[in-house]
Amino acid sequence: MNRRLFSCIMAIFFALCANAQDFNLKKDSERLTAEKISSTCPKVLAPKTRGGNDYIWWGYPDGGGYVNVIGFDKLAGMLQGGSILKGQKDYNLAMEVPKSFAGATIDSVSIVFWQPLTMKDLKIWFSEYKKDALGNLILPASAEDADYSFSVTTKGIAAQSYNYFALPKSYAIPDSGCIVGYSFTDMVGTIPIVLHYTNGNSGGFYMQYSSNAMTRQWIDGSGWGLGDLTISLHMEASKLTRNIVSIDRVLDDDVCKVGEKVTSSVIIKNESALPVENISYVIYRDGVPQPEQTQYLSSALGYGTTGAINIELSGTTEGLNTYEIEITKTDGEVNQSKDNKQPMNVIALNEFAKRTSVVEVFTGTWCGYCPRGIVGVNKLKNIYGDNIIILAGHSGDPMESNYYMDFMRYVNSGYPSAMFDRAYTADPYMGDNSGYVFGADKVVESISNTYPSEATISIEALWTDNNKKEIKAVATPSFLYSRPSSNPYAVVFLLSEDGMTGFGGDWSQANYYVGETSITDPEMRKYVNGKSYMTETYNNVIVHSWEAYDGMTNGESDVRQGSAQPYHATLDLSANIIIQNKSNLSLAALLINRKHGRIVNAAQVKLTDATCIAGVEETKPVEATYYNINGMRTNTPSKGINIIRKTDGKVVKVIR
Repeated sequence: MNRRLFSCIMAIFFALCANAQDFNLKKDSERLTAEKISSTCPKVLAPKTRGGNDYIWWGYPDGGGYVNVIGFDKLAGMLQGGSILKGQKDYNLAMEVPKSFAGATIDSVSIVFWQPLTMKDLKIWFSEYKKDALGNLILPASAEDADYSFSVTTKGIAAQSYNYFALPKSYAIPDSGCIVGYSFTDMVGTIPIVLHYTNGNSGGFYMQYSSNAMTRQWIDGSGWGLGDLTISLHMEASKLTRNIVSIDRVLDDDVCKVGEKVTSSVIIKNESALPVENISYVIYRDGVPQPEQTQYLSSALGYGTTGAINIELSGTTEGLNTYEIEITKTDGEVNQSKDNKQPMNVIALNEFAKRTSVVEVFTGTWCGYCPRGIVGVNKLKNIYGDNIIILAGHSGDPMESNYYMDFMRYVNSGYPSAMFDRAYTADPYMGDNSGYVFGADKVVESISNTYPSEATISIEALWTDNNKKEIKAVATPSFLYSRPSSNPYAVVFLLSEDGMTGFGGDWSQANYYVGETSITDPEMRKYVNGKSYMTETYNNVIVHSWEAYDGMTNGESDVRQGSAQPYHATLDLSANIIIQNKSNLSLAALLINRKHGRIVNAAQVKLTDATCIAGVEETKPVEATYYNINGMRTNTPSKGINIIRKTDGKVVKVIR
């Protein structure tokens, strides 16, 4: 059997075996610490002219100079079924180069290495992007089996920095795109894989491992959220197009008074190989085009990256105002994308619904700066009372909820930080202020003024069994407008607990404010005059969540003004292991609009042994079923506050 035939057979074998072992990231896996590299990514978005030709650097988006560093041994503890990786030292890593770069010629490559002195037998390789008959990506069995490879000496390679290697001969990217990779042996079993500190992209990280003494298999690591390989390619790009910009999504459904204007965002994606600096667009109203407009982007948009343009629209009539946007040109040339049109909506109302604000604060007992978050949300609760819902998502301590953690990983920007109505992220104490000046209330007010609400919502909840392992919940929004066949709303249910305590270091709140003389807020004095680790009772702790990101739908395609459109849910708690006292639980219902992800309105109820009702409004009583203020059913109205369910299903609160 000749070498070429053997290589073909082995390539097919490795394609079919690529997914034989599933490695999924453990929910409780070790969190990587971002490391700083000593030089910046060489990618430049604007092409550089050399000898009459355009040259660019290209690679997957970087992490602003920060990277994740891993190896076989570390992955063995992070991945389900990963124990087979422990002790392995032969690395082969790869990433995809999309077919949008077909026709470009690569003349050099740069790669970040962490500890190059422990590496030997370094090879860089390229192969055409191919799939087998089953649709599996074909990856070479080794660097020698790639279409093109060359050896590199590790002598002189800089640690924790980008290193540049000229190809012995240029490599032309095929029509289908290509795979670029590098292989080496790590002599001492360290952490040699360097990834951009991002969530990663499809095709940005493949790695090979030994499944037994005879077999090597490939893993697609792009779904782990650990980042992409730090490979950048320098290529001659004169034949590449720059005029394919699609509309990725539209963040519309903004609300305004009838006759006023709103500014909505359109997220665009550059699908051409070369960067884009400006785009032109046309807005249609009732099929009639308005004059073409051009916006210059704040920075050039590289391949595969997204950016936002802001579009001003008018709410001319009450209810839903529908427009359409078309991206017509990129850098003055006709846009060739087929996904360049999308509808846009404005909701215009004569009056708005009263909003209950929601603050989701991200914290942890290990976080020494997080005491200011505790003080900040307490201040907000004192200011707004029942008009605000505080929810605390913990990370890295005994109160961490795996169910909510996936959402936190996606949206969290640091500790402490907070999302205000899922519209804006700011400090839970300072808001947008600098220094230790309380300003979170200004953020709450700003969000309420900027994003008025088009609906109210109420929530009912009760335990379904004596063991309290299941909650039956009904969240009922009431909308101030109608829209047919395009219901974008969903409900997120979040369960929180008050009064959580525990023993041991993991339960003590780290405190970096001891002796801090610049803080004058009396409510911070507890921490200024306290100890480095404080005993706390933790409130508003998110202990469970259901569909925390996208929410649950109710199956209704229409939005009907003034009609009850309930969201029914049976919420299972049987697997929850962090709840301490089920008498201290509260359930929140967050009404979100999936078009932009913001919270429209919210309600919260404290769970008792009887039916619980919250988010009701004051009105006159009618014939109904009666409940007292604690949610207990009564035969007749009692003196004081009564909660009444009308015969039409509406829930109200009255005082007698």
